[in-house]
Amino acid sequence: MELIADLHTHTVLSGHAFSTIRENAQAAGKTKLRMLANTDHGPAMPGASQAVYHFLNQFILPEEIEGVRLLRGAEVNILGDEGRMDVSPEILARLDVVIGSLHDVTIEQADAATNTDRLVGAIESGLVDIVGHPGNPYFPLEAERLVQACKRYEVALEVNNTSMMGRVRPGSRDNMIQILSLCKAEQVMVSVGSDAHWMDQVGRLDAVETLLLETGFPESLVIGAEEGQLTDFLAMRSERRQAALKADR
Repeated sequence: MELIADLHTHTVLSGHAFSTIRENAQAAGKTKLRMLANTDHGPAMPGASQAVYHFLNQFILPEEIEGVRLLRGAEVNILGDEGRMDVSPEILARLDVVIGSLHDVTIEQADAATNTDRLVGAIESGLVDIVGHPGNPYFPLEAERLVQACKRYEVALEVNNTSMMGRVRPGSRDNMIQILSLCKAEQVMVSVGSDAHWMDQVGRLDAVETLLLETGFPESLVIGAEEGQLTDFLAMRSERRQAALKADR
Protein backbone atom coordinates (compact mmCIF):
# COMPACT_ATOMS: atom_id res chain seq x y z
CA MET A 1 0.00 0.00 0.00
CA GLU A 2 1.48 3.34 -1.08
CA LEU A 3 0.42 6.29 1.08
CA ILE A 4 0.64 9.54 -0.88
CA ALA A 5 -0.63 12.07 1.68
CA ASP A 6 0.08 13.09 5.25
CA LEU A 7 -3.15 14.59 6.58
CA HIS A 8 -2.04 15.62 10.08
CA THR A 9 1.00 17.86 10.67
CA HIS A 10 1.91 20.84 12.85
CA THR A 11 4.11 23.93 12.68
CA VAL A 12 5.49 26.37 15.23
CA LEU A 13 2.05 28.01 15.36
CA SER A 14 0.83 25.03 17.41
CA GLY A 15 3.03 26.16 20.28
CA HIS A 16 4.76 22.85 20.94
CA ALA A 17 5.98 22.02 17.43
CA PHE A 18 9.31 23.05 15.99
CA SER A 19 9.19 23.49 12.20
CA THR A 20 7.74 25.85 9.59
CA ILE A 21 5.39 25.08 6.72
CA ARG A 22 8.27 25.28 4.24
CA GLU A 23 10.39 22.92 6.31
CA ASN A 24 7.50 20.46 6.54
CA ALA A 25 6.91 20.71 2.80
CA GLN A 26 10.59 20.11 2.07
CA ALA A 27 10.45 17.00 4.24
CA ALA A 28 7.26 15.87 2.48
CA GLY A 29 8.95 16.24 -0.90
CA LYS A 30 11.85 14.06 0.21
CA THR A 31 9.44 11.28 1.21
CA LYS A 32 7.68 11.53 -2.19
CA LEU A 33 4.34 12.64 -0.73
CA ARG A 34 1.96 14.30 -3.16
CA MET A 35 -0.20 16.09 -0.56
CA LEU A 36 0.49 17.61 2.83
CA ALA A 37 -2.16 18.92 5.22
CA ASN A 38 -1.12 21.75 7.53
CA THR A 39 -3.32 21.21 10.60
CA ASP A 40 -2.17 23.42 13.44
CA HIS A 41 -3.92 23.26 16.80
CA GLY A 42 -6.87 25.49 17.64
CA PRO A 43 -6.42 28.25 20.23
CA ALA A 44 -7.66 26.24 23.23
CA MET A 45 -4.41 24.26 23.09
CA PRO A 46 -1.97 25.86 25.56
CA GLY A 47 0.70 27.75 23.66
CA ALA A 48 -1.09 27.65 20.30
CA SER A 49 -1.50 30.86 18.33
CA GLN A 50 -4.49 32.88 19.48
CA ALA A 51 -4.68 34.70 16.14
CA VAL A 52 -7.23 32.29 14.66
CA TYR A 53 -7.30 34.17 11.36
CA HIS A 54 -3.96 32.57 10.50
CA PHE A 55 -6.07 29.56 9.53
CA LEU A 56 -7.75 31.60 6.81
CA ASN A 57 -4.56 33.37 5.84
CA GLN A 58 -3.10 30.05 4.70
CA PHE A 59 -4.66 30.93 1.36
CA ILE A 60 -1.81 33.38 0.68
CA LEU A 61 0.42 30.31 0.41
CA PRO A 62 1.11 28.70 -2.98
CA GLU A 63 -0.89 25.69 -4.07
CA GLU A 64 2.32 23.67 -4.08
CA ILE A 65 5.49 23.97 -2.04
CA GLU A 66 8.51 21.89 -3.00
CA GLY A 67 6.31 20.03 -5.49
CA VAL A 68 3.83 18.96 -2.80
CA ARG A 69 0.21 20.09 -2.86
CA LEU A 70 -0.59 21.97 0.35
CA LEU A 71 -3.94 21.44 2.05
CA ARG A 72 -5.06 24.27 4.35
CA GLY A 73 -6.38 22.78 7.54
CA ALA A 74 -6.76 22.83 11.30
CA GLU A 75 -6.88 20.42 14.20
CA VAL A 76 -9.65 21.83 16.36
CA ASN A 77 -10.27 21.01 19.98
CA ILE A 78 -13.67 19.54 20.80
CA LEU A 79 -14.87 21.30 23.93
CA GLY A 80 -18.23 19.73 24.74
CA ASP A 81 -20.78 17.07 23.88
CA GLU A 82 -22.84 19.50 21.83
CA GLY A 83 -20.15 19.70 19.14
CA ARG A 84 -18.64 22.97 20.34
CA MET A 85 -15.12 23.60 19.01
CA ASP A 86 -12.48 26.28 19.44
CA VAL A 87 -12.50 27.59 15.85
CA SER A 88 -15.61 29.23 14.40
CA PRO A 89 -17.75 27.62 11.68
CA GLU A 90 -17.07 30.64 9.46
CA ILE A 91 -13.38 29.77 9.42
CA LEU A 92 -13.74 25.99 9.27
CA ALA A 93 -16.10 26.15 6.29
CA ARG A 94 -13.33 27.72 4.19
CA LEU A 95 -10.54 25.22 4.91
CA ASP A 96 -9.54 22.14 2.94
CA VAL A 97 -9.51 19.70 5.86
CA VAL A 98 -10.64 19.83 9.50
CA ILE A 99 -9.56 17.34 12.16
CA GLY A 100 -11.59 17.26 15.38
CA SER A 101 -9.81 15.85 18.45
CA LEU A 102 -10.07 15.36 22.18
CA HIS A 103 -6.99 16.53 24.08
CA ASP A 104 -6.44 16.08 27.79
CA VAL A 105 -5.21 19.66 28.20
CA THR A 106 -8.38 21.17 26.73
CA ILE A 107 -11.18 18.96 28.08
CA GLU A 108 -11.54 16.76 31.13
CA GLN A 109 -11.42 12.99 31.00
CA ALA A 110 -14.82 11.28 31.08
CA ASP A 111 -16.48 7.91 30.65
CA ALA A 112 -16.91 6.19 27.29
CA ALA A 113 -20.48 7.37 26.78
CA THR A 114 -19.60 11.03 27.42
CA ASN A 115 -16.47 10.94 25.29
CA THR A 116 -18.45 9.40 22.45
CA ASP A 117 -21.15 12.04 22.84
CA ARG A 118 -18.48 14.70 22.41
CA LEU A 119 -17.15 13.20 19.20
CA VAL A 120 -20.58 12.42 17.78
CA GLY A 121 -21.66 16.00 18.49
CA ALA A 122 -18.73 17.30 16.49
CA ILE A 123 -19.41 14.83 13.68
CA GLU A 124 -23.08 15.83 13.54
CA SER A 125 -22.11 19.51 13.31
CA GLY A 126 -20.96 18.84 9.75
CA LEU A 127 -17.74 20.76 10.34
CA VAL A 128 -15.34 17.89 11.10
CA ASP A 129 -13.87 15.80 8.27
CA ILE A 130 -11.61 13.54 10.32
CA VAL A 131 -11.73 12.34 13.94
CA GLY A 132 -8.20 12.69 15.30
CA HIS A 133 -6.40 9.84 17.15
CA PRO A 134 -9.60 8.02 18.22
CA GLY A 135 -7.63 5.16 19.74
CA ASN A 136 -6.35 7.29 22.64
CA PRO A 137 -6.93 5.21 25.81
CA TYR A 138 -7.17 8.37 27.91
CA PHE A 139 -10.55 8.96 26.26
CA PRO A 140 -12.34 5.58 26.17
CA LEU A 141 -15.05 5.36 23.54
CA GLU A 142 -18.11 3.40 22.50
CA ALA A 143 -16.41 2.35 19.27
CA GLU A 144 -19.47 0.93 17.52
CA ARG A 145 -21.49 4.11 18.07
CA LEU A 146 -18.61 6.27 16.87
CA VAL A 147 -18.10 4.23 13.71
CA GLN A 148 -21.82 4.33 12.94
CA ALA A 149 -21.84 8.13 13.29
CA CYS A 150 -18.87 8.39 10.92
CA LYS A 151 -20.63 6.15 8.43
CA ARG A 152 -23.82 8.20 8.61
CA TYR A 153 -22.05 11.55 8.11
CA GLU A 154 -19.22 10.31 5.84
CA VAL A 155 -16.46 11.33 8.24
CA ALA A 156 -13.10 9.53 8.39
CA LEU A 157 -11.42 8.09 11.48
CA GLU A 158 -7.70 8.71 11.73
CA VAL A 159 -4.94 6.14 12.02
CA ASN A 160 -2.29 8.27 13.74
CA ASN A 161 1.33 7.23 13.25
CA THR A 162 2.57 8.90 16.43
CA SER A 163 -0.04 7.00 18.44
CA MET A 164 0.79 3.72 16.72
CA MET A 165 4.46 4.02 17.70
CA GLY A 166 3.46 3.89 21.37
CA ARG A 167 5.51 6.71 22.84
CA VAL A 168 2.53 9.07 22.84
CA ARG A 169 -0.97 7.88 23.82
CA PRO A 170 0.34 4.37 24.65
CA GLY A 171 -2.23 1.63 24.19
CA SER A 172 -3.76 3.27 21.12
CA ARG A 173 -2.71 0.47 18.77
CA ASP A 174 -4.88 -2.18 20.41
CA ASN A 175 -7.86 0.18 20.40
CA MET A 176 -7.29 0.96 16.72
CA ILE A 177 -7.33 -2.73 15.84
CA GLN A 178 -10.90 -2.86 17.17
CA ILE A 179 -11.86 0.38 15.42
CA LEU A 180 -10.38 -0.77 12.12
CA SER A 181 -12.30 -4.05 12.37
CA LEU A 182 -15.53 -2.10 12.77
CA CYS A 183 -14.62 0.31 9.95
CA LYS A 184 -13.86 -2.60 7.66
CA ALA A 185 -17.19 -4.26 8.43
CA GLU A 186 -19.17 -1.02 8.00
CA GLN A 187 -17.15 0.33 5.04
CA VAL A 188 -16.12 3.45 6.94
CA MET A 189 -13.19 5.49 5.67
CA VAL A 190 -9.97 6.06 7.59
CA SER A 191 -7.37 8.76 7.10
CA VAL A 192 -3.62 8.60 7.63
CA GLY A 193 -1.49 11.16 9.44
CA SER A 194 1.93 11.40 11.02
CA ASP A 195 0.87 14.00 13.62
CA ALA A 196 4.32 15.45 12.99
CA HIS A 197 5.56 18.13 15.37
CA TRP A 198 9.02 18.18 13.79
CA MET A 199 9.90 18.15 10.10
CA ASP A 200 11.67 14.78 10.16
CA GLN A 201 8.38 13.17 11.26
CA VAL A 202 6.48 14.46 8.19
CA GLY A 203 5.50 11.58 5.92
CA ARG A 204 6.42 9.08 8.62
CA LEU A 205 3.54 6.65 8.15
CA ASP A 206 5.32 3.32 8.53
CA ALA A 207 3.52 2.31 11.73
CA VAL A 208 0.17 3.19 10.11
CA GLU A 209 0.98 1.16 7.01
CA THR A 210 2.09 -1.81 9.11
CA LEU A 211 -1.17 -1.82 11.06
CA LEU A 212 -3.32 -1.48 7.94
CA LEU A 213 -1.52 -4.42 6.34
CA GLU A 214 -1.69 -6.55 9.50
CA THR A 215 -5.44 -6.03 9.78
CA GLY A 216 -6.08 -6.58 6.09
CA PHE A 217 -7.71 -3.17 5.84
CA PRO A 218 -8.88 -2.44 2.28
CA GLU A 219 -6.93 0.22 0.43
CA SER A 220 -10.19 1.48 -1.10
CA LEU A 221 -11.22 2.81 2.33
CA VAL A 222 -7.92 4.58 3.08
CA ILE A 223 -8.05 8.34 2.54
CA GLY A 224 -4.48 9.08 1.56
CA ALA A 225 -3.72 5.99 -0.49
CA GLU A 226 -5.02 7.27 -3.82
CA GLU A 227 -5.01 10.87 -5.03
CA GLY A 228 -8.33 10.84 -6.85
CA GLN A 229 -10.17 9.35 -3.90
CA LEU A 230 -8.63 11.91 -1.54
CA THR A 231 -9.57 14.78 -3.86
CA ASP A 232 -13.16 13.51 -4.05
CA PHE A 233 -13.33 13.12 -0.27
CA LEU A 234 -12.07 16.68 0.30
CA ALA A 235 -14.57 18.08 -2.20
CA MET A 236 -17.46 16.22 -0.56
CA ARG A 237 -16.43 17.36 2.91
CA SER A 238 -16.02 20.97 1.78
CA GLU A 239 -19.60 20.95 0.56
CA ARG A 240 -20.75 19.50 3.90
CA ARG A 241 -18.93 22.17 5.92
CA GLN A 242 -20.29 25.00 3.80
CA ALA A 243 -23.80 23.57 4.08
CA ALA A 244 -23.41 23.33 7.87
CA LEU A 245 -22.39 26.99 8.01
CA LYS A 246 -25.46 28.04 6.03
CA ALA A 247 -27.73 25.94 8.22
CA ASP A 248 -26.26 27.54 11.35
CA ARG A 249 -27.11 31.05 10.20
